[in-house]
Amino acid sequence: TDSCNCGRGLPLISEIEGRVTDTLETPGGRQLIVHYFTFLFEHIYGVSQFQLVQNHKKSIKLLLVLNNKFDKDKDLKNILNSIKGYIGPNMNLKYEIVDEIPLVKSGKRRFIIKDF
Repeated sequence: TDSCNCGRGLPLISEIEGRVTDTLETPGGRQLIVHYFTFLFEHIYGVSQFQLVQNHKKSIKLLLVLNNKFDKDKDLKNILNSIKGYIGPNMNLKYEIVDEIPLVKSGKRRFIIKDF
């Protein structure tokens, strides 16, 4: 650990890390921000919860918890077309309708999980 040159002898911070899991990454290295997805789902009233999971650079899985306002023909098509347009043609998008999206250890529900 390096010390500050001010003479106080305190260690320097070597690196500051934020929550890098709030982005997805395309095969070309482009970062996809969580705000795009939160804005999209803010206006789709038939989706109670969503989560995007990226376990591989070329693939994303969308988890959806639906309610009775969901119009499968209209809403699902809009969601998939919007996300495919944002992530680009080099990524595979799958979706799964689930009953619940589990909370993480902190007690929060994450919108994006990047695990690779």
